[in-house]
Amino acid sequence: MSWSKFFKAAGKAIASASNSPTPSKPKTVPVMTMDMIQSNGGPITSTQAIKLFKEFALKSGYLDKDELTEHAGYFSDEMKEHGGFLEEEAAGDFC
Repeated sequence: MSWSKFFKAAGKAIASASNSPTPSKPKTVPVMTMDMIQSNGGPITSTQAIKLFKEFALKSGYLDKDELTEHAGYFSDEMKEHGGFLEEEAAGDFC
């Protein structure tokens, strides 16, 4: 899948999340599901994932601009931790 198609699909997901009026923070954390994004199995870089996270959190009304950087850092840390876990798990398969 080309990146333009990925970002077009991501834009649709963000637009659908932002269509509902949210004057204040939602009571529950908005969840972006795979049916909102069609990556067709193509790889997504961590930078692109963080950008998409920021856009989704901002447009869904869950975070404001002041909170984005802090929470994007948490998101990045979680991705790194999960990546390390996957590497350890894969290394165990070859031993």
